[in-house]
Amino acid sequence: METTTFNKVKEDDAEILSSWTYPPPYDFYNHAQTEDRKQEWLTGNYFCIYKQAEMIGFFCYGESARVPVNNCLLYIDEYIDIGLGMRPDLTGKGGGKSFLTSILMEIERLFPNTPIRLTVASFNKRAIHLYEKLGFIIQHQFQRKSTTFYIMVRKK
Repeated sequence: METTTFNKVKEDDAEILSSWTYPPPYDFYNHAQTEDRKQEWLTGNYFCIYKQAEMIGFFCYGESARVPVNNCLLYIDEYIDIGLGMRPDLTGKGGGKSFLTSILMEIERLFPNTPIRLTVASFNKRAIHLYEKLGFIIQHQFQRKSTTFYIMVRKK
């Protein structure tokens, strides 16, 4: 059985994560390699996900997982927010369910009995389909710049 581990993002990890590039339309999720972004990786609630010794993705929770919006009321309640990203060369190959399941198990370990929420760009049908398969439903939608986002929740 493959072991999944979660480690707080370190300096080298931040460099690797910032270098990941996704093909269109997922290039929306590419991260700028700036000092501010690096500091966000290092000081926010970001964790690298490893299968054996190989980094396969990351997740974050809390404020780090929220899309900044003018209407902050969208994020006020008892949910724990999560964000995630799979290494670009692993996406679209059927590994998303086990990837997300391992994250959900870790979040449930860290925050027992807390409902989980995530925010996703509406064009990302592949991710939305996966989230729905794992029990998430669309609760709200909002616009930020030219992108529509869905806030999805998973209740216990």
